[in-house]
Amino acid sequence: MTKKLIIILIILTSYSFADEKIDKDIYINSENIFYNKKLSLIELGKDSYVNYQSGSINTDSGVINTEKKTILINDEFYLNYYGDIMKGYYLEGDLNFSSGFAKDVNYIYQKNLKIKSKQLIKNKKMITFKDNFVTPCDLKGIFNCPTWSLKVKKTKYDIEDDYFEHFSSYLQIADRKVLFIPYLAHYGSQAPRKKGLLEPSFQITNINFGRNITTPYYIPIKENTDLKITPTFYYYKQSAFKYFKNEIELNHLLSEGNIQTKINNFYDRRNEGVVNKGYTLTSNGNLNINKNTKANMDITYTSNVSNYKYDNDEKASSIYSNINLNNYNLFKKNDLLISNLSASSTLNSNTSDSSSPYQIPSFKYFNYFNFKNNIILNNELNIDFISRNISKDYLPNRIFRTSLLNKFQKNFFINKNYRLINKLVFHNSSLLVDEGNYNTNIVSGNENNFSTFISSELNKIINISEKNKLKPRIKLILSNKSKDNSLNVNDNSQSLSFDYNNIFEENRYFGSDNKEDGSRIAMGIEQNYKISKVSKFKLNYGRTYDFQKDVNFVNDIKQTSNLSDHLIKIAYDINPENSINYNSRLDKDDYNLKEDSIRYQYSDLKNTFTLDKNLTNKEAFKSSLSDHFLEMKYSRKLTNNSTLSYNNEIDLENSFQFYKQSYQIDFFDDCSILSLVYTKNDYTDGTQLMPNSEISVFYSLKFDSGFTDSKYANSIFE
Repeated sequence: MTKKLIIILIILTSYSFADEKIDKDIYINSENIFYNKKLSLIELGKDSYVNYQSGSINTDSGVINTEKKTILINDEFYLNYYGDIMKGYYLEGDLNFSSGFAKDVNYIYQKNLKIKSKQLIKNKKMITFKDNFVTPCDLKGIFNCPTWSLKVKKTKYDIEDDYFEHFSSYLQIADRKVLFIPYLAHYGSQAPRKKGLLEPSFQITNINFGRNITTPYYIPIKENTDLKITPTFYYYKQSAFKYFKNEIELNHLLSEGNIQTKINNFYDRRNEGVVNKGYTLTSNGNLNINKNTKANMDITYTSNVSNYKYDNDEKASSIYSNINLNNYNLFKKNDLLISNLSASSTLNSNTSDSSSPYQIPSFKYFNYFNFKNNIILNNELNIDFISRNISKDYLPNRIFRTSLLNKFQKNFFINKNYRLINKLVFHNSSLLVDEGNYNTNIVSGNENNFSTFISSELNKIINISEKNKLKPRIKLILSNKSKDNSLNVNDNSQSLSFDYNNIFEENRYFGSDNKEDGSRIAMGIEQNYKISKVSKFKLNYGRTYDFQKDVNFVNDIKQTSNLSDHLIKIAYDINPENSINYNSRLDKDDYNLKEDSIRYQYSDLKNTFTLDKNLTNKEAFKSSLSDHFLEMKYSRKLTNNSTLSYNNEIDLENSFQFYKQSYQIDFFDDCSILSLVYTKNDYTDGTQLMPNSEISVFYSLKFDSGFTDSKYANSIFE
């Protein structure tokens, strides 16, 4: 009987709400309510649930006045609105939540920012918190309390602008007051982009320039345009403003691309009576013209080259520009045309004697054809023009170059065990050279260079066991080269390498200025061994036999016999955490190392380690010097909230001299990061680059700020 009366009461209540316009949005779910129709009051009882528009309230007591459209709760309540959560012990306000008052409030903004306040006052689009505590951190953080927080006398929150203002605040680290802040303002996570300071950074020690502070400032100019100003203030030898630098960065977003412009300027009066100053302007843009065409452009202007070149006392400005255009599917499907124009110049005739190219228009075109019977043709056409202000050794004043590379390939499978790969390669290049007014060891004139390569490779995969596979390879390469003149140009083929990776190439030179003029046999054997499910070992060994000893590539790698040095390549995946890659070139007679490179990588849940070592012996190439470098990178997760990193670069050829080393320790959690960095650089060229040591501090406190497409924040009292 009692249950029937409750059901009838709820039905009568629902019908009475229908008479009021606002009641259409109210839903009440409770078995403990009392409705006084005469006084237009709904008294809420235990476990009452009130839903209004996009908000809901849970409480054990309270009164709703349907005539005055107000709610009064003199008890604990929970309020949820668009994901914002509020808990309190007193709530008074109108049902539209345009105004109200609450006590002992715990408020979670956008599921992250926590506010605990003695009082909350809502008036239209403004919320005021009094005697409050604010933090985005975990309340049970690494110190069993928030890592950082603000203890605030009063906070004003503008809902429409999503803007917080804090008055008379203390910054607390691990619940200890460390800094008084009279006034602090910031935006919430739903606010549009707003101007303001970004996180600063500090260098406690910098031997060459002095300790310093960097204070970035952000300005949103338009919806698609941003400006960031980043000044760095230095304190050098007990004096301020001896050195100053600033960076201005402008970013503009286009409908199909973007443009970025940077201005860097400096002011240097560290040396008594001498003032150096200058600036650099750089601008670059990316534009998607259509689905098959993409353009890239960049330009750099430097006001004072002498700041970087101490051998020139004259002030000289320089300019560099580059335009790159990529066209896909231009003449046929899957082809590519790359057009590039680069130009550079010093803008003072007294110093415009650079041997670097100042103008390089170039075109590269790639396509391929797949004929019947699985014959494949790959084509590459290159056209470029290089011009310099002044010529230098093997760098003439002007070069006009064309190169056409055609590669035919036909594969055969013999008895399903052997694979035969046949190639026919035509490489034709032409040069027009103007040596200039300096003896460059290059002859002015014309040169036509036509090379033909015919190759045939036979290989077979031998399954020694289920885990062990062997692949022997042998390749015959016949070459023929003809020149009508020899201008001795080697402008784009100066890079040289001799290792297992390139012995099976028809032309082991890079570029088109040099082409091999000898025939050879390349031999190799490759073993793949599966040690376990997670461990694999690969070993490649190869050599070449050149039919002639007096040919260009053999001379360039200082090979004195027909048979080459020993070439080894190893890849060992020890387990998912460990791997080793190794390449080496050993002398054919005494097995001395001429070249080697090794990379070791280790990674687990706490550690990451990378070791790179590279060696080149002076006997490796005709024009090489001995060098031996080691680079190491290590980082370790100390705790869930800290990491330690160490990097170095060591010259093993020069008494294990450290070129550069750095130590970094990071402390972080969900709302802040503190980085301590020590860097020591011992490299010097005797003039501009000098040894330096730096100690830097980076500390960032996370505020919920940013922008979305939404104009207003979804606040409990919107």
